[in-house]
Amino acid sequence: MAPKAAKNRGIPHPSIDTEAGWSKSGWHAWWYGWKLHLAVSVGSIWIPLAAELTVANIGDNRVAPKLIEQLPSEVRYALGDTHYNDPDLRLCGEAGGSALVATWRGPHPHTDGGVAVRRIFHQLR
Repeated sequence: MAPKAAKNRGIPHPSIDTEAGWSKSGWHAWWYGWKLHLAVSVGSIWIPLAAELTVANIGDNRVAPKLIEQLPSEVRYALGDTHYNDPDLRLCGEAGGSALVATWRGPHPHTDGGVAVRRIFHQLR
């Protein structure tokens, strides 16, 4: 069943895409469809390193291990938003030789070890 918030905007006809799913975005409210999860290099040119396509209602932290497995061994840091800040995901990255740098909720200023790296990554993106 579609979320109530989506009913006000109109529900896609069920025969359009029966495999798609609903998700809620902090930016765009409810939406229906698919999600492309990408891992890209950060720099003046963004190069795709890994990708996974899922229905919209699959959590980012559930897909991320598949992305991390596809990364080249040279990758030392992986930047993710708050939804990637997951203890199991950190362990997965460490097992592959990289460190997950993800934003997290809480009072500012943050004082964890990733602050300086996150600042650099955010300037580059």
